[in-house]
Amino acid sequence: MKAGNLDRRVTIEQLSTVTNEVGEEIETWSTLATVWASREGSGVAQRFGSSQSFAEVDAVFRTRWYPWGDTVEALTHRLTYRGRVYDIHGTEEIGRREGLFILTKARADNEAGSA
Repeated sequence: MKAGNLDRRVTIEQLSTVTNEVGEEIETWSTLATVWASREGSGVAQRFGSSQSFAEVDAVFRTRWYPWGDTVEALTHRLTYRGRVYDIHGTEEIGRREGLFILTKARADNEAGSA
């Protein structure tokens, strides 16, 4: 994978639980990784979008392969890019640990701070 094609900086966040001063558990987002990526065109989104399990995909980000790629799950991870929040619907390995497709859908509320 050519580094020149990875021209966008994205952050993968994971849902975490912290305890506040009075002992209540609060859900918050913490950074798992900030990586270089490319945003694939609609042709890739349509290819994955034809699969029923990824019917909601509207943006696909391509990154290098990372060990944490297998642990990214739809309900506990999200991606942020240029202040916009994308729910992650899944990941697909490219080749043999060459890279990852991260299948996403932009949030309608687009509130980066909400859990």
